[in-house]
Amino acid sequence: MRKLVLVLGILFGLCGTAQADPTCTTAGNIETCVFTLTGTGNTWTVPATWNSASNTVYAIGGGGNGAVGIASTGSGGGASGFVVYKTNLALTVGASIDYQVGIGGGTPSGTGATWFNGTTVNNASLGSFAGGGGFDAGTGGTAASNYSGTVLYASETGGAGGFAVGAGGGAAPGGTAGAGTSSGGGAGATASGGASGGAGATSSSAAVVGAAGADLPGGIGEGGGGGGGAPSTNLSGANGGAYGAGGGGAYHNGTAGTGTQGVIVAQWRISHPFVFTPAIAP
Repeated sequence: MRKLVLVLGILFGLCGTAQADPTCTTAGNIETCVFTLTGTGNTWTVPATWNSASNTVYAIGGGGNGAVGIASTGSGGGASGFVVYKTNLALTVGASIDYQVGIGGGTPSGTGATWFNGTTVNNASLGSFAGGGGFDAGTGGTAASNYSGTVLYASETGGAGGFAVGAGGGAAPGGTAGAGTSSGGGAGATASGGASGGAGATSSSAAVVGAAGADLPGGIGEGGGGGGGAPSTNLSGANGGAYGAGGGGAYHNGTAGTGTQGVIVAQWRISHPFVFTPAIAP
């Protein structure tokens, strides 16, 4: 009996669902794990079901914050992270994998960066720097400068503001943020995966938060950018949508929108002995 328990443990144990992060689900013979725990020093034990011949892993870098403007000026919106992926990543069952999920508004190569199976973006199997924060004089945040893996959607710069115009909207992966105008804030970018950007503020309406993404496995994805603040009234920018989107900038002394954290998603076809498992495509 003890031998039977041991065999079953080897075949079906070490499941990612037993750990606080990630959150894992199984549908048929497909397992999906979503990693959202931010901060440094995170590890994941590769489960016995992992299939190095049939998997795809995605990573999104954190989005940058919008800025607070200087006098009579709309600030710039935050930039977005990259969405990157890697297929058929070879991992050893039982191994401890280092990963980091970047925070929203973090430093591009540090706290805002996301990576998987490594200790930096550069030495990981895949990862993305974070988008940069907007600038108070109106320049949009700078797009992320580095990644590893294959790009699914590019990092984009935040929308621009300027003197006597509204603040710029937040960027989204693969989407272009709107610039502020004399009558309102710039619109947040719509992500390439479909999540809508938030509308920019006007004299009669506040800026709108970007929508959450849902185009990747696990029902998550890259979010839309937050709308920018307007001149005179409704000065504040709105937050980006989950995940990896930039926050809208604020006009003058309004409150800036915040960028959203990154995320990692791993999906694989469950490996069983003596069963052929064809690869899954991104």
